Amino acid sequence: WWWGNVFMLRQTALAFAPSLSAGSPHGQSIYVIIILCFYGFAQAHFWPWKAPEFNVLDIFITAGLVVVITISTTFIPSTAETSMYEAFLVASLCVLGVGSVVLLLRIVQFLFRAGPYSSFGADTKSI
Repeated sequence: WWWGNVFMLRQTALAFAPSLSAGSPHGQSIYVIIILCFYGFAQAHFWPWKAPEFNVLDIFITAGLVVVITISTTFIPSTAETSMYEAFLVASLCVLGVGSVVLLLRIVQFLFRAGPYSSFGADTKSI
């Protein structure tokens, strides 16, 4: 399955996070957040898993990791480049907020088109 290669590339890129400058823990966390965001966006675009439930679960897990990492960086001691970090933090939270709203709107759209008792991954074109 081709998505396994993308998943291994993500894992390899995440493994390089500790090799970044140890004097900039914010840079390391931003690097991890960027990798996870690109993976999440690609996963949402290609929808690679056979079961739609796995795709939704993968998106939620990736978004949850991004939120946890973003929130936990507030406990890292401040560095000299805080203005760039704060701007990125605000931008990433805005992107996550917009993505969450879009996902919720898609779920509501599916429920109105297919009904609450239909199969989650069913083809709704025949409705």
